[in-house]
Amino acid sequence: MNAIIGKPIGQVGIVVYDLEASLNACSEIWQNGPWRCITHSPETLTTMTYRGEPGSFTFRIGINSQAPQIEYVQPLSGENVYSDWLSDHGEGVHHVAVHVPSLADAVADMAASGFDVTQSASGLGADGSGGFAYFNTVDRLGIVFEALELVTVGRTPELVIP
Repeated sequence: MNAIIGKPIGQVGIVVYDLEASLNACSEIWQNGPWRCITHSPETLTTMTYRGEPGSFTFRIGINSQAPQIEYVQPLSGENVYSDWLSDHGEGVHHVAVHVPSLADAVADMAASGFDVTQSASGLGADGSGGFAYFNTVDRLGIVFEALELVTVGRTPELVIP
């Protein structure tokens, strides 16, 4: 698992039913905004997989700039790991992510170590850069692990919550 060994947590992901309500509450209580909100869908992502098959899902995220970054995720449509998590566990911490220089290398390393990809997508950035892969690590780590290849050009947020 050379792609991830020794890398610090770059992001903590929290799955919620209502993104805006959660971010407003977080800003009021924790005062750790601003939150940049972006919707990802088949129209914005170049590839999507869910449980080893081509995927088609839509989700909204709210991210801040602290380190590690906090990401709130609201599933909107399609079969996806976020809706699965809400059904099985309710709202709360879903994943931790490490930043990797190559998503393909991280996926190959994790597969060689016996961890399957449960969901992935590429094309997070406005220029088609970046991507993520979640791995089936809950039984071993108690949480979902994500490899996150950062974007080179970010998308313009559709909403900013202070």
